[in-house]
Amino acid sequence: MAYCTLSDLIKALPKERIIELSDDSGNPTEINENNTDEAILKASNEIDGFIRGRYTLPLDTVPAIIKDISIDLAIYYLWIRRPERAAPEGVLRRYRDRIERLKGIQKGIFLLEIAQIKSSSGKGEYRINKTFNDRIFAKNVLDTF
Repeated sequence: MAYCTLSDLIKALPKERIIELSDDSGNPTEINENNTDEAILKASNEIDGFIRGRYTLPLDTVPAIIKDISIDLAIYYLWIRRPERAAPEGVLRRYRDRIERLKGIQKGIFLLEIAQIKSSSGKGEYRINKTFNDRIFAKNVLDTF
């Protein structure tokens, strides 16, 4: 699931810049939607990697903060598509800030306004994907480390 769209990117960045960042032809004239879609998908996958385990995926509703994070990450991915082009400091700073926000969401420091996954005990926020029978190491073995 994509958390932002091409039109969201165009609202955040001038269309001419998106054309320049996405069109690989010698004379960029139009947005290459394959490249923008790839950047949007990378951003969405990165977000999912951070919030998986705390929130049920795919999200039923996309909170505004997730959409904003997705836009900034997708813009960053458009900038770094080609190694000869360095992303401006502002783009790098926003990327780093958004990754820190995602880490805060992952740790539960910053909560989204949607339901979190509860563990089977109801005490924690994380779902455990292992049962007693499919554990590789028993608790007594893990306690020795």
